[in-house]
Amino acid sequence: MFSCTRTVTSQVITIRTDTVAGVYTVSWQARHGCDPGTGTSGASGSMSWTVVDEPVEFALVVSDLCEFDLSAAFLNAAGAVCRIAPSSLRISDAEVNLVVEPNSCTSTGTPDGPTDEALALEVDESADGGNPLNARFEFATSTDGDRVIASWSPPSSGSGPSITGYSLTISRPGRIFGPFRLSASDRRFAIRNPRADTTYTMRVVAESALGSDLEATTSVTTPPAGSPSSPRNVSAAAHGVRQIRVTWSPPPDSTSATISHYLVRYSRPAIGDIPPWQSRPYSTTGTSHTSPNLRFGTTYTVSITAVNHDNRASSPSTTQATTGAGGSQGR
Repeated sequence: MFSCTRTVTSQVITIRTDTVAGVYTVSWQARHGCDPGTGTSGASGSMSWTVVDEPVEFALVVSDLCEFDLSAAFLNAAGAVCRIAPSSLRISDAEVNLVVEPNSCTSTGTPDGPTDEALALEVDESADGGNPLNARFEFATSTDGDRVIASWSPPSSGSGPSITGYSLTISRPGRIFGPFRLSASDRRFAIRNPRADTTYTMRVVAESALGSDLEATTSVTTPPAGSPSSPRNVSAAAHGVRQIRVTWSPPPDSTSATISHYLVRYSRPAIGDIPPWQSRPYSTTGTSHTSPNLRFGTTYTVSITAVNHDNRASSPSTTQATTGAGGSQGR
């Protein structure tokens, strides 16, 4: 009995974006359920990159064992969905050069149907730093649709080498967006039209000439359909020695008229051998609250959730504050 083994040859396909600024997403799928084997980019998948000033190149590793179909999508800096010319998806001399079709952009949906989750690099509206990257993830509703918004701040001065850029990955069950390579000036990224009642997690990594060792991870869960939007303009500060005073504004859209009350929670992580702690939810119909007595000199996370008359809750809005120094200890 004789047996023979076919040698599978891997091939690196260089995919190059257009020069138009925005987010490019390339997907691939092996035909007929073919498995290209180890050492390749797999039978299917997708990659996304953000172009700001210069085109980006990335590699797709395939094998001669399978035939592949490529598809691509593009979202420009204004948030409009544009068509990638089908002819530019053909592999020629181990290269694919993506071309955005002129006059193909639409802000109401994709060229082939309504928009699902759309990616957008947004204008920086981030605030001052708190943790090293002040990473925040929130759900927001506005007149032009729902968003989950990732935002962050640069590390504080003196905390290390200069930042050259950021790597951002956003995921939810069943899908990963990114990693996106962003410039040092980028601070804000959004997924428009997110799925309802879904947890999205972001991981942002600050990159420098010495490596990528400063990172932050945080999550947000979008509300079920029909839930109110989250409170906005949340601010908290020490109130006396052992208390925190928090204020906020109602949701920014029409759902604010349906709010019956807000729930406020205070929490802190473990401190040495002292276990973590979270308060019960405090209910209020106003837009401010003062905490119970807490530990002095301790940083607490404060979350505010809006609840409507149908007893549906928003995603929480969060902030942090540190109690004053001195006095007897609390929780």
